[in-house]
Amino acid sequence: MSIEDFVSQPNREHCTVLHPQCRGNSTWFHLTSSGIPKSLNRMLNSMVRHPHPTYASMPLEEKELWFRHFAQEFTWEPQLTARVRAAFDSKAGSHYTKQMHEWKEKWLHNEVPKPFLGNPELWAGFGAYWSRDETKADSAIHSTNRNSERSGKGKATHNLGAVSKATRQLQMSHQLGRQPSALELLKDAHTNRNTHEIQDAVAREICEAVDLQTQTYLQSQPLVDGTPPCTEAPIEVINNFVLQATPQSRGRIFGLPDEFRSSASSRYSLDEDVRAELAQKTTEMEEMRTQLHTLQESNREMETRMATRVQEEVQARIQSRLAAYFARMSQPSTPPPPPPP
Repeated sequence: MSIEDFVSQPNREHCTVLHPQCRGNSTWFHLTSSGIPKSLNRMLNSMVRHPHPTYASMPLEEKELWFRHFAQEFTWEPQLTARVRAAFDSKAGSHYTKQMHEWKEKWLHNEVPKPFLGNPELWAGFGAYWSRDETKADSAIHSTNRNSERSGKGKATHNLGAVSKATRQLQMSHQLGRQPSALELLKDAHTNRNTHEIQDAVAREICEAVDLQTQTYLQSQPLVDGTPPCTEAPIEVINNFVLQATPQSRGRIFGLPDEFRSSASSRYSLDEDVRAELAQKTTEMEEMRTQLHTLQESNREMETRMATRVQEEVQARIQSRLAAYFARMSQPSTPPPPPPP
């Protein structure tokens, strides 16, 4: 049974509903309260069978098993399956990497995590991987990157704790009664709750630059008689200022949720649902083309067989008639009777 058919089965009301736009009572992968991290933790503690260094290195059949197990707890509209699978693989990959780091710390301290107490061979397999010179070299590079001083600006810091940026964005939306601007998100994530100062040097530079741009923008607005001067810039303008001043790396925007995107016109880029649907329709069209090509090939083969069969039947009839004709011709002829006297 396909995953699409599985999530279409009845009696799945107990499952948590997933939707990228969090419609109704649904949730999505970027939210801390989605229950997805707990589900992944359970899989990591019970479904790891081989010492794979990363989730990406797992065989396809193991990933498929994880995803089907995930579908027992969560459900979604069948047409969203491709997007759910992509988001699941991304989340499972990052979660697997974090768990590997925690397991490695225990290994370095000669501790054995509970999931491996009954499987010493699997734990020994991970230990063998961490003991390799190549693994140690890669670990040193990653450690250097994580502890980078960012050209003298210190290590990256924020004040969100275990709350994801997307979850904090949703909380602020409820508090403000509207979507927070990118500047509000940055300041909230990096402002110390006690000193009320922005601790992260990069975040502080961005906020100061955007505040200056906003003031310049407000001062440049023409005054209209009888109308008080503008004191607040539109959120779209502020968001553009933040995106222009914020460093981006590998598609991620510093200090902002991964889902935060904007085009040059300050609007969100092509809707993810539309792109997912377009990708799905493209896949369906390719499948239909393949099926049509297969059907055409089948029809051509059938026509060839029918033509051959008709030709063989015609030849058989001709040969049968010729054989009958020659059989009659080969028989001795009977002389005519003598004339009467």
